[in-house]
Amino acid sequence: MSEAGTDRIMDEDLYRSPPPRLRDFWQVRYWPGWMVYGMCRLSALLPHRLAWWLGVLAGEVAFHVHRGTTIKLNLSMCFPELDDAARERLRRCYYRNAGRVFMALGFTWFGSARRYRRLCVIKGREHLDAARRDGRGVLFLVPHFLALESGGIRIQMDYPFLGLYRKPRNPMLHQALRAGMTHLGGLVVERYENLRPVIKAVREGYVFYYLPDQDPDRKQDDFVFAPFFGIPTATYTAYARLARLMNAAVVPVTTVITPRGFEVRIEAPLENFPVGNDHADAARLNAVIEKMIRLVPDQYFWSYRRFKTRPDGAPSPYGRK
Repeated sequence: MSEAGTDRIMDEDLYRSPPPRLRDFWQVRYWPGWMVYGMCRLSALLPHRLAWWLGVLAGEVAFHVHRGTTIKLNLSMCFPELDDAARERLRRCYYRNAGRVFMALGFTWFGSARRYRRLCVIKGREHLDAARRDGRGVLFLVPHFLALESGGIRIQMDYPFLGLYRKPRNPMLHQALRAGMTHLGGLVVERYENLRPVIKAVREGYVFYYLPDQDPDRKQDDFVFAPFFGIPTATYTAYARLARLMNAAVVPVTTVITPRGFEVRIEAPLENFPVGNDHADAARLNAVIEKMIRLVPDQYFWSYRRFKTRPDGAPSPYGRK
C-alpha cells in the first residue's frame, strides 16, 4: 500500500495531540511542567554545537551530584568483568550522553524537518525498504537507548509511523509529549491502549516502533524469565505474539549519539523469529538487545530498574522504591 493510502487507515485525532495551551493548564501544579516545556522550546533555538556542549556540562554536574544507586547497580550486575574504575568511566559517559539527549529535546520536539534531517541520519534504510517491498508489516525492535525518541521522530519523516510511549501522570506534560513525538508526521499509541487498530495498521503498511525491554508492572501481564547479561530477567511475551499477529518482519533499530547529532541504525530483519515458544523467543529477544547494548554500552538507559521483578518472588535488588 502506498504511504498516502496508509495515512487514512488510522484516525489521527486519536493518536496525535496539538501543543498544550496555557488556558487549559494554568493552575499552579502545572507550572513546573511549563518551565520544562519552555526550556525545551528555548533550547530549540540553540546552535547544535552549543547544545551538545551544554549537554555534556549538565551531564558532568549530574555525575558529581546525583546520589542514586540504580546506575551503579545495573552496571555492576551487567559488567562484572569490569573493575570499579572502568564502570565509573562508563557511568560518567552515560551521564554526559543523557545530558546531550536532554539538550536535544528542543530540536527533537520543535525543530524543523530540514534541520532534523541534517542532525539525524538513517543507516541501513535498505533493510526496512526491502521488508516493506515484500508486503510484510514491520515491527521494530527498539531497546531503551537514551536517544530512542530522536530516532523514532526521524523515521516518521519518511515512513507511515506508529510509536509506543508511556503516559506521564501530568496531563500537561502528556499532551506536550504527544505533540512533540508526532510533530513531524507520526502517530503514537499509549502502552496500555487497545492495540487492535495498530495491528491492522501494521498489516496495511505502517511501521511500529516498539520497546520490549521493560520490567512488568502489572500482575496480569504475561512474562517469562529469560537470560539478559546472564541474569534471569522478566521479559514480556507480548512482543513475539504481536509479531505473529501482525505477520511482521522484526527489524532491530538503535539510535546512537554521535559528535554531529544522531544516527539511526537499522539492521536486517531477524530470521526464524518468533518460533512460538515463549521462553525461546524471550531469550532470543534479550540476546539481540544485549548484543546491541555492548556496541555502545554508555548509551543504554541504565537509570531504569530493569531487574526489579525477580524469580520466585525474591526481593528487588533496588530495594523497596
